[in-house]
Amino acid sequence: MQSTLKKLRNRIVVLTVLVEATTLFAILFILNYSLKMQEQNLVHSFLIELSAKDGRMFEREKIEDEHLFPDDEPPTFDKNFDLSSFREYFSVETDEIGRILRVESDFPLIYTLNEIRSMVALVIDDVLKDGDFGDGITHGIRYYVRPLGNGHHLISVVNRRGEYLTLKRLRRMSVFVLIISIFVSFIISFAVSLLIIRPAQLVFNRQKEFIADAGHELKTPIAVIGANLDVLESDFSGNRWLGYIRAENERMGKLVKNLLYLAKNDYVKTNIHFAQIDFSAIVKNATLPFESVFFEQEKNLKIDVQKSILLFGDELQLKQVVMILVDNALKNSEKGADVFVRAFVDEKKAILKVKNTGAGISKNDLEKIFERFYRGDSSRTRKTGGYGLGLSIARAIAEAHKGTLFAESRFGEWAEFTLSIPIRSPKKRKFFIF
Repeated sequence: MQSTLKKLRNRIVVLTVLVEATTLFAILFILNYSLKMQEQNLVHSFLIELSAKDGRMFEREKIEDEHLFPDDEPPTFDKNFDLSSFREYFSVETDEIGRILRVESDFPLIYTLNEIRSMVALVIDDVLKDGDFGDGITHGIRYYVRPLGNGHHLISVVNRRGEYLTLKRLRRMSVFVLIISIFVSFIISFAVSLLIIRPAQLVFNRQKEFIADAGHELKTPIAVIGANLDVLESDFSGNRWLGYIRAENERMGKLVKNLLYLAKNDYVKTNIHFAQIDFSAIVKNATLPFESVFFEQEKNLKIDVQKSILLFGDELQLKQVVMILVDNALKNSEKGADVFVRAFVDEKKAILKVKNTGAGISKNDLEKIFERFYRGDSSRTRKTGGYGLGLSIARAIAEAHKGTLFAESRFGEWAEFTLSIPIRSPKKRKFFIF
């Protein structure tokens, strides 16, 4: 339950941050893209009109005193272009070998002849590289090339380096704003998620307290019943009714023991003490006692354990996991079934696989079987005496060892449980189960 609440909180945080980040990203992307397209369309229209007017936006007769306009009669563009945005432009006519024949400009040129030649050379190189005439961009310079015939071309050029640099800075600022917003959103979402799951956390804590209290209260009457059965069996030896009572009393005792174990791990956070252990020996010692049971039930137990698998863990806890998995395979297999127990090392992890042939597990139950008190086949559970707590305990121990426990199955054929435990020494010698 604790892990479920943690997953719920993480899911709330991830979904909230994802929605906010996606929304902000869409807004910033649309803003940057629209400004970029607006700039491209505006410059494209300007260059086409400039080229169509043979390199000048204004009528020649309106230009006086070396391209200076009279103060009382400022010229106007046909499409109302912003004069402040389009002053660094000019047009040149080139011959078939790229020599500049003439330069046209409405405003006083701010470039030297060498600078103009450099710009025209960049344009010619770019046109030759692409193999297409028309408009293009190179090094922040937008251009439009119009063939004039006889190998001559009119190249209209406008310098937009400043505008492109501004757009580039806007993109960088947008990325920065997005990153900061994601960070702030994560903090806020984390705080909000704690408030959202607080009622569920309170209910969970009360549930843990109830299980712990009920378990302790049940221990005494179970012990009293067991003591009284010992006395009665001495007087009525072989009474089958007393045998039924003892069997159910023992089952109840195991249930209470498991409940107290889970409640203690949830509520008190029991420490697990790590030490270097021989996992191979643990698997064999936990599995071999089942051989007689397998023989009685006419089932086949096959053990394949790699030698000297050393890892850091709690010997008793891991032995309990092995016993739970082998017992689970025994209970959920039919007469004549095969149970395979394998242990080996794979990529610095100790792997235990317990596989049994038989009915298998349905796809919908592969994760549910690790939930407390979940029983996929109630009729089989009544027959074998399970309560649906063993696999929950096994997964809790696996997670406490920074490992994993999961199930795979082909329904109607087999089921396999895989335990994976890191073999390296942990930095800390104590971990909490939850």
